[in-house]
Amino acid sequence: MNINWSKVLSLAVTLGYIIALLFYGHERAPAVVYAFIGLLFPLLFIWFPEPIGNYTGFFGLQNYIDEKTSSIVISLTGWFFLTMFPLLIFLCMKYG
Repeated sequence: MNINWSKVLSLAVTLGYIIALLFYGHERAPAVVYAFIGLLFPLLFIWFPEPIGNYTGFFGLQNYIDEKTSSIVISLTGWFFLTMFPLLIFLCMKYG
């Protein structure tokens, strides 16, 4: 496994989220654990796009994946959920 700028940057962003939650979310201690678990999936998509994209077969009870997915699409999906989804949650908590 080679380490590239995308993996290092994604790890830095994730650690930034965790550190921000530790400093600003002290009254919500379980939120740090939930956030860490929630951030694992985007990290997996960014760090391992080839194995995830190469998967074919059954997914769930009735779904079947019959074509491989491009590793770029998998990686971009991981970046979307790593950057935009926490921002959306923050905005909803602050203004909603």
